[in-house]
Amino acid sequence: MKHIAPDYVFTPQGLQARKVISISDEGYISAIAEREMGVEITDVLPGIALLPAFVNTHSHAFQRALRGRTQHARSSRDTFWTWRHAMYEEAQRLTPDLLYQNTLQTYREMLMAGYSSVGEFHYVHHQPGGQPYANKNSMSEAILQAGHDAGIRVVLLLTAYAQGNFHQSPDINQRRFCDASLDAYLARVDALRIQGVLLGVAPHSVRAVPTEWLYAIAEYRRFYHLPLHIHADEQVTEIEHCQQAEGCTPIELLERCGTLGPQTTIVHATHANQKEIALLAQGGVSICVCPTTEGDLGDGIASLY
Repeated sequence: MKHIAPDYVFTPQGLQARKVISISDEGYISAIAEREMGVEITDVLPGIALLPAFVNTHSHAFQRALRGRTQHARSSRDTFWTWRHAMYEEAQRLTPDLLYQNTLQTYREMLMAGYSSVGEFHYVHHQPGGQPYANKNSMSEAILQAGHDAGIRVVLLLTAYAQGNFHQSPDINQRRFCDASLDAYLARVDALRIQGVLLGVAPHSVRAVPTEWLYAIAEYRRFYHLPLHIHADEQVTEIEHCQQAEGCTPIELLERCGTLGPQTTIVHATHANQKEIALLAQGGVSICVCPTTEGDLGDGIASLY
């Protein structure tokens, strides 16, 4: 056991002075208490205020390899949809070993920046072309191993992907993201869940997952009390396609399919309208905005008020 004494520590009760933080030999905080005579202080930290570590709610670790390559326009017509081509090219290069190395480096950088937990929205599952590896969760296990070796807490958000757009087959670049069936996807979730892996279910988006999958995944997560994450309303074009295909907006479709609730996180919601925001509030849904990504891609700023 060691005892450290910063000038201030931020607790649920606010910023407090003259506290001692007791840390077990395993590295866990066991107590935050008043300084008392007789307690040997291991480290005095003058001029320091300690805060809880941050949580990175939404990560695609392999996209670290795109850093510096997609922060500027390649042409005047560049959009999110052209950026996807660069991302797909990088995704096609990945092997379990390369994914491990990229993720390990990314997670180490997260730790240095003050993050102790990460939600990894993982969708590069299979071999290029879509054939599963002999171990169907090889890519997931590479991420989990990287998290273990870096020393960061990983919640694996195992992503469901089935189609290229509404009612369209995936293109060649998307096939390694896709499971052959809903049962195949849930079997991979089951295999990780029974091992005790911290995980959630993550339909990629309403354009990448048909409504019958959304219903079933929502039911599965309720049965096993798992979090559910999904991209929605990131792009105006996405909303237009959803209205054409389903007669409603993405968040309205998610509400129709029973996916909204206190364990749901909507990623982006950049172009959500007031009706959709009201639906999210009514369901107690969380929203994860990604301002760096949304700035890099020119998506816009979410109007969440």
